[in-house]
Amino acid sequence: MAAPPVSPAPPRARLGPLINTLIVAAGYLLSRVLGLIRDIIISAQFGTLPEYGAYRATFNVLDLIYIVVAGGALGSAFIPVFSGMLEEHREDDAWQLASGLLNLALIGLVLACVLIGVLAEPIVTYTIGVGFQPDQRALTVLLLRLMLVQPVLLGLGGLAKATLESFDRFSLPAIGANLYNIGIIGGALLAPWLGIYGLVCGVIAGAVLF
Repeated sequence: MAAPPVSPAPPRARLGPLINTLIVAAGYLLSRVLGLIRDIIISAQFGTLPEYGAYRATFNVLDLIYIVVAGGALGSAFIPVFSGMLEEHREDDAWQLASGLLNLALIGLVLACVLIGVLAEPIVTYTIGVGFQPDQRALTVLLLRLMLVQPVLLGLGGLAKATLESFDRFSLPAIGANLYNIGIIGGALLAPWLGIYGLVCGVIAGAVLF
């Protein structure tokens, strides 16, 4: 007996991968453009001022926390495992995995940020702040403590983004990444009134939107 003919996939299903690819590409391109605009505005507002040097040094620590505790490797490993469980109709296991990773990432990020907040002064003095004047070192310590919420928010947002991508939902992750840059741009535009603290506000606002 001949096998029944296989119905062709609907046009929407066939176009799904192409649409997702275009969304990711457009999001990436927009993020590059916004990143360039961000850098131009920040350079125009701060140039080579010591305050900007303190801000840049602080970001080295924030990036390290995020990469070590909840960086791209975690999301890259999570997506195929989570998607595989969903394909096997193991929804409960998939959501338990997502919940467990979210809790672990949150605990790890909070502990790392608390530890660095407590040790901010020696960390700045002996690592990122070597060569800084006392006032610039003190500002770096303050900025570091103020912005330690950023890797926590980005870590949680990164896992949420990975979960959405597992369901082939790429629009919101693409938008979120660009909102982060928009937040920083908005903070930089506040520099005439808030100085370097405008950037701090922009980073935190962007991380919340991410």
